[in-house]
Amino acid sequence: MASFSDIPLEIIYQVIDALQDDLPALKACSQTCRVLLPLCRKYIFQTVRLIPRSGPSSAQIRSPPRLITLFGRLLNRNPGIADYVQNLVYTTESLDLQGDNYLEVLRTLERFPRVQLFHFHSANAEWNAYELLSLGLANIIQSSSLKCLELSNIRSLPMSIFIPCINLTYLSLSFIGDGGTTQSREQLHFSRESVAQLQSLKFRRSAEYMKTLVTAKCSDNLPVLDFSGLRSLEVIAYGDSDLVSAYAVISITDKLETFICTAVDLENGFTGLSTTMNVSSFSTLRILHFVFDIYDDTRDPLRGLCEEFGAFPATNVVEEITLGVTTDVHFGCKTGDEWGRLDTVLADGFPMLRRVSLSIDIWTYSPLDGSGIILQNKLNMLPKQQFPWLSGNAMVTFQFSTLMREA
Repeated sequence: MASFSDIPLEIIYQVIDALQDDLPALKACSQTCRVLLPLCRKYIFQTVRLIPRSGPSSAQIRSPPRLITLFGRLLNRNPGIADYVQNLVYTTESLDLQGDNYLEVLRTLERFPRVQLFHFHSANAEWNAYELLSLGLANIIQSSSLKCLELSNIRSLPMSIFIPCINLTYLSLSFIGDGGTTQSREQLHFSRESVAQLQSLKFRRSAEYMKTLVTAKCSDNLPVLDFSGLRSLEVIAYGDSDLVSAYAVISITDKLETFICTAVDLENGFTGLSTTMNVSSFSTLRILHFVFDIYDDTRDPLRGLCEEFGAFPATNVVEEITLGVTTDVHFGCKTGDEWGRLDTVLADGFPMLRRVSLSIDIWTYSPLDGSGIILQNKLNMLPKQQFPWLSGNAMVTFQFSTLMREA
């Protein structure tokens, strides 16, 4: 240890900070002396992933201990390690709910006092199926230190679980089933300062749950979660129902800055975007990102976006628009003036626009028949024939691309 005795602690801190993404180096440093051990553990255990092991499955192959089992044993020997964990990822396995494993997992989940990000991926189970294990999960979800929460594959998740999450700023929900009532016997009256003020929201395949959560109230008539100050919304919409839920969110938030939407199988396109947008958000919304498919050469290739953009007030502050389109050779898409309407709308009503990106992916099933090349060549003419304003405007960076993909 003599070699470190004359080095100021500030220098040692800076060296360890510089190595924070180099786990092998951190592990090596942690073994050199006791002074470096807690400094290295700060980064070594900052993110812990308790997920199923990948590998061959066979009755003749003895499965190695599960990661949550191993980490639980580590905490038994060194309980202070749990204090370093800030980001926790946990995916359940069937074994987690069997016999002694159940209590072992519960004891492990109850030992993280400072988690700031928690990602829980369920084995597509009812929340109540976890019984006592749900207490360990709730202990993390409702921790005052938690700021970011990602939940996936849970049915009947009670909305009341979010009420104590007073410091939550980011929420991601994937494949979350109907949560039913928000009322519970443990529910308390909260002051306005106690309601979580969400800043970012992401959801997919959770349409009905989201529609209820957006308007859910506590027994004191305060919202379960406050969406009014939301700044970023990302939705992966499988059909119109998910998009309707997204519109329910943007109708109540008045500070939205970023809206990202990946849409599949929309019957009505993006109709309703402009009319459901909270009027106040038009003065804050800067980034729009849409990814969608078009498999019909008789329909609008931009799925109603030109009409919606045209209804934006001229005082909007949108700076960046990204469009990602997927089509295929079999169904095709229009290649004419329908695209040019976008150029006109953007030229007339988006004074702050600085970046526009349009990428078109073309799926082909028979690359040798030449039809894919023909469609791609037609689409490659769009910048010259349909987007003269975007292509020639020095104030706007316009990126256009097409890509052939083989199914």
